[in-house]
Amino acid sequence: MVRTSSQIPLLGRARELERLLAVVGSSRAGEPSTILLAGDAGVGKTRLLRELGDWAAGEDLILLVGHCVDLGELGLPYLPFTEILGALTHDPDPGVAEMMAAHPGVVSLFSGEPGQSLATGSPGRTDPDLPDRVAPAPAGSGQRQLFEAIATLLFELADLRPVLLVIEDLHWADQSTRDLLRFLISRLTDQPVMIIASYRTDDLHRRHPLRPWLAEMARVEIVDRLVLAPLDDPDMAALVRAVRPDRLSDAVLRRIVERAEGNPFYAEELAAAGGSGDFGFYAGVASAAGGAGGVPDGLSDILLARLEALPTDAQHVVRVAAIAGRSVAHEVLAAVAGLPSPALDAAIREAVNRYILVAEDDGKYQFRHALLRESAYGDLLPGERVRLHAAFAEQLADTGSAAELALHYRESNDLAGALGASWQAARDAARLRGPVEQLQHLERLLSLWPSVPDAAQRIGRSYVDAALEASDAASDAGERTRSIKLARLALERLEADPSPDPGLAVRVQYTLGQTLLNADRDAEAYVHTSAAMDVLGPESTPQNARTWAWAAAIHMRSSFFNGKYEESKSIGEAALAVAEKYGVDDARADLLITIARVYEKHPEGSGSVDRLARALELARSSGDIGTEMRATYNLAVAAFNSGDLTEAVRVLKAGNRRAVETGVPYGAYATETLFYTVHACFIAGDWATVRSIVDACRAYGPESTRHVVAAGMYRGVARGEDVSADLAEARRWSELPILAIIVGIVSAELAIAAGSPADARTAVTDAIERVTALWDTTFMAKIRLIALLTCAYADQVERLRMVRDAAGVTSARAEVQPFLDDAAEVISSCRAERGSDSLGVEADAWVLRLAAESSRLDDNGADAVRAWRAAVHGFGYGDRYEQARSRLRLAEALIATDQRPEAQAEARLAYAVARELGAAPLVAAVESLARRARLDIGAPTSARSDGAGLTRREQEVLDLLARGRTNRQIGKELFISEKTASVHVSNILGKLHASGRTEAVTIAHHRGLISA
Repeated sequence: MVRTSSQIPLLGRARELERLLAVVGSSRAGEPSTILLAGDAGVGKTRLLRELGDWAAGEDLILLVGHCVDLGELGLPYLPFTEILGALTHDPDPGVAEMMAAHPGVVSLFSGEPGQSLATGSPGRTDPDLPDRVAPAPAGSGQRQLFEAIATLLFELADLRPVLLVIEDLHWADQSTRDLLRFLISRLTDQPVMIIASYRTDDLHRRHPLRPWLAEMARVEIVDRLVLAPLDDPDMAALVRAVRPDRLSDAVLRRIVERAEGNPFYAEELAAAGGSGDFGFYAGVASAAGGAGGVPDGLSDILLARLEALPTDAQHVVRVAAIAGRSVAHEVLAAVAGLPSPALDAAIREAVNRYILVAEDDGKYQFRHALLRESAYGDLLPGERVRLHAAFAEQLADTGSAAELALHYRESNDLAGALGASWQAARDAARLRGPVEQLQHLERLLSLWPSVPDAAQRIGRSYVDAALEASDAASDAGERTRSIKLARLALERLEADPSPDPGLAVRVQYTLGQTLLNADRDAEAYVHTSAAMDVLGPESTPQNARTWAWAAAIHMRSSFFNGKYEESKSIGEAALAVAEKYGVDDARADLLITIARVYEKHPEGSGSVDRLARALELARSSGDIGTEMRATYNLAVAAFNSGDLTEAVRVLKAGNRRAVETGVPYGAYATETLFYTVHACFIAGDWATVRSIVDACRAYGPESTRHVVAAGMYRGVARGEDVSADLAEARRWSELPILAIIVGIVSAELAIAAGSPADARTAVTDAIERVTALWDTTFMAKIRLIALLTCAYADQVERLRMVRDAAGVTSARAEVQPFLDDAAEVISSCRAERGSDSLGVEADAWVLRLAAESSRLDDNGADAVRAWRAAVHGFGYGDRYEQARSRLRLAEALIATDQRPEAQAEARLAYAVARELGAAPLVAAVESLARRARLDIGAPTSARSDGAGLTRREQEVLDLLARGRTNRQIGKELFISEKTASVHVSNILGKLHASGRTEAVTIAHHRGLISA
C-alpha cells in the first residue's frame, strides 16, 4: 500500500509553517506582507500551502488561490486571477456575492464579454476594436485602470474579512500576471492582506523572465523570501516510512533517502515506483524517452515506470491528459480519449487511485505534480502528439481560449488554424493589456504567415499591419532590438508590395524612426521621420491630425537629437498647434518635452520645468506611460542640472516605482530613468541603491540595460573592486555612444591607478572616436574624459620631476596639449550653444576639475591651491566622491605651499567620506598622504610589530626604498628634506644589520617588513 504526503501529517516543515502563520497573523492586524515561497520542483511548496490552506479554511479569512499554467512560449494573460475571480463569482458568502456584484466591469473583462473594456474610449494602440490604428498609443494605457480596479476589489474584500491570496507556480506566470502582482504588492499599506506566491528555483535559468521580477521584489520592504530547503535525512526517512507503511528494509529506506536528496516528491516517487518486494528500479529503469520534458533522466525513468505500471487504458488516458496541460475537463478528456464510458471511468479511476491524477471538485482532472505531466508528455511519439493536439483543437474550438487553440493548432500542424488563433490570442492579450503576450502571439503569427496563402483575409489585416503592431508591442515590452527588426520588416514588406493607403507608409516610417531613436541611432531615425513628413506634407487635415501630430512629434525629436535645432523648433511649434487644436494630448505631451529641450538651446528660452511638468500631467491623464516616463526623466535631469540633486533623486525613484506599477520597468525611458538613478545615486553617495539596481540588471535585465550595468563600474572602481568582467562585456557593445563613454571613463580611471598615461590616452581616444561617429564632436562628456587623461599625465609629470627629467616633462605636456585644446573648444562651443557660461552643475564641476589637473602640469603651487579649491567647491553640489578626491588633491597642494592646518582639515574631510563610502583606494591614498605629511586625519593607528625596532617614519622610508626611490625622491614624497631622508636610510641599515640599500630591502622582504 502506498500513500501520498497529503494523507500524512506535514513533516519537516514546522518552522516554515510557523513563520507563515505568524505573518498571516501580522497581516490580519493591518501589517500586510508578501512571501515569495521558493524551492526546487518537488521540495514541498504545494504541500506546505495546502497545509496553510486547510488551516485558513477554519479561520475567519477569505482564501483566494490561483494557479499559473505552462503554455509554452505563449502566455494566457492573468490566468491565476481569472481563476480567482471565477471562484469568487460562485462564493456562497452573501457579502462576497454583493461585493462581486458591485464590480461587474472586472468580472466581465476577465470573462471575455465584449464591450466591457475598462479602457473604453481610450485611443490606445492595443485596443482590438480600433479598425485603423493610425498612431502609437501609450504602453499600458488602460492597464493602470485594470490594475486599480482589481486592487480596489481585493481591498474591499479585505474590509469584509482578512484576505490570504495565494498564487502557485509563478515560474509559469505570464508577464501581465507578474505586472499585476507587482502592482498589488506596491499598493499594500495597512490592509489586512497577505500574498504568497510560490515558484520553482530550479526552473529559473539566467534569462528566465521571472528573475528580474524577483530582483525588483527583493528591494520592496514588505516582501520576504522563504526558501524551502531539502529535508534532512531523519525527516526524509519519516516521510518514506509514512508513505510506505508496509515495512521497508533499512537498506531500501537508506537508498531511497540517499537518492531523493531531501526532495519529498522524489522520495514519494521512488517509494511508490518500487512495488511490494520489487526494488529492481534502483539500478535504473528503462525509459521510452530519456529525460522527458526536461525532467532529469533518473527521475524521468522513475516517473515513467509508474506510468507504465498502469493498465493500457489508464496509460492512454494519462497521455491524453498530458496534452491538455495542467488540468483537463472530464467531457474534453472523454471526447479525445475515445474510450467507451465504462472503460474510461475505469481508466480514470485507476489513474486517480494510483495518484497520477487528482479529481477536482469542478469536474476536472489534474496531474498530482507537474513533473508527472511533463514525463507523460515527453513519452509520446511525435505522431501521437500531432493527432492528440488536433483532437483537442477540435474539442476546444467553441469553448477554449485562443491561446490554447493556437498551441493545439500549431502542434497539430494546422497552420491556418494556428494563425487565426494566434491573431485572436494577440487581440485578447491586447484587451487585457499584456504586451509581452501580445508580442509572442504576433511573432508566431508572422512566422506562420508564409505558410498560409490567405492569411490577410483570415485576420482582416495586412502583413505590414501585423508587423507594425508587433513592433509596437515589442516597444511596450521594452524589447528595443526586436522592435527595430519588426518595424524594418514592415518597411521591407511595404516596399516590396506598396499599399494604396499613404497613412500606412507614414506609420511605418515614424514608428521605425522612434524605435531607432530609442536605440540612440539618431541619424538613421532622422531619415525615416523625414520620409514620414514628406508623405504627409507641411499641413495637417482633420482626417490625419492625429497621425500628423505624432509624425511631427517624432520628427521634432529626431531633428533635435541630430543637432537641427531650428528645424526641430519650427516643426514642433506647428505640431503643438495641431495637437492643441484637435486634442491629441499624448502627442502634445511629447512635443512639450522636446520643446523644453529645444528652448534650452536658445537664450530666450525659459520655462522648461513648467513645460515638463505640464507634459507629465498630459501624459498621465491620457494614459501614455511611455511619454510619462520621458517627462519624468527630463524633469530629473532639469533638477539635477540646476543643482537640486535631492529633488532629482526623488523624481527618479518615484519614476522607477511608477514604471514598475504600470508594468513597463524596462520600457524606453523607464530604462533611461533607471540609468540616471544609478548615475545620480552614485554621485549622491547612495551606493547601496546603485548596487541593488546594477546587480539586478546584470543578472536579469534585458539588453536595453547594458549601460545600467556598465555604470555600476563607477562604484566598483571607486571601491577598488575587480570590474574586468563587466568592462569586457561593456566593450562588446561600445559602438553605442553611452557605453563608449562609460568604457572610456572606467578604462581611464584604471590606467590612472596603474600609472599608465599611454593606456589612458588610448582609452580616451577610442571613446571619443566611437562617440563622435554617431554624436556631435562637442559632446560634454568629453570634458570629463579629457580631465581624467590630464590627471594621468599630471601624475606622470610629477614622477618625472622627481627624477629631474625635464625633457620627459616637456614631452608629456606636449602629448596632452591637443586634448586640452579640444576640451577648451568643447567648453566654448557648449557655452555658446546654451547662451550661458554654465553647462549644468556636473559639467561645470568637471570643467573646474580639468583646470585643476592642468595646474599640476605647470608646478605652480599657488595656482594649484586656487584651482583645487574651485574644484572642491564645484563638486559641492552633491558629488561626494569626486569632492573627496578633489579635497585630497587640495590637501597635497596646501602641504606643498606649507599650509598644513588647512591641509589637515581637507584631508580629514576627504578621509571621512572615503571611509563612509567604502572607497578603499581613496582611503589608502589619504592615509598615505597623512603618513607622509604627518597629518592627523582621525585614522585608526596601527604599529607594525616587526622585531626590527623601526619607527613609523622609518617603515615608510623602507617601503619607498623597496620601490627603488632615491633619497631625494623619498624626501619629496614624504615632505622631508633629502638630508633627513638620508638619516632615516642610515638608521634602517643599522637596525637591519645591512651593508647597503639592496641588502636592506632583501632582508626586509625575507622578514615580511615590506608593505604590500
